[in-house]
Amino acid sequence: MALRQEARVFLSIQEVGDGLRKAGYIADSVATITVFLADSLHRPVFSEGPAGSGKTQLAYAVAQAANTKVERLQCYEGIGEDKAIGKFDESLQRLCVQLKAKVSGVVPASRNQVKQPESPFAGCRVLRVVFSAGGRTKCQNVS
Repeated sequence: MALRQEARVFLSIQEVGDGLRKAGYIADSVATITVFLADSLHRPVFSEGPAGSGKTQLAYAVAQAANTKVERLQCYEGIGEDKAIGKFDESLQRLCVQLKAKVSGVVPASRNQVKQPESPFAGCRVLRVVFSAGGRTKCQNVS
C-alpha cells in the first residue's frame, strides 16, 4: 500500500526563518520551529495570547512566506455558524450548473453532478480556504 506524500511548503527551518524575515516578522526559534513542524506534519498553528502580541502578524508573515493568503476568522462569544462559515447558496449553485451546461454544451444528468465550489460557497470562509491553494492552511488565529 502506497502512502500519500503531500508536498511541504518549507524544506528547512532556515527557509522558514528567512521567509518570516523577508515578510518583516522577527521570529524567535520557538516560532520558527513551530511553523516548520506544523508544515511538515500538515497541521495548523493555533496561536493564543493577548491583543497586540503578534498572533495575526505571524499568520500574515507565514502566509507571505508560503505565498498564500490568510482567511481571518475573529472568534468571539455568540458567533454563529452562519457568520463563521457561511451558507450554501442553492440558487447560485443552480445558476453555475446551467452556465456550465451552456458553455460546455453538456447537460448534467442531475443538478448535483456539477459542483463549482468557488461560486456557490463565495461567502463561506472555511470552504474558500479548502478550495484555494490546494486547501493547505498555515496559521489559524484564536483570540
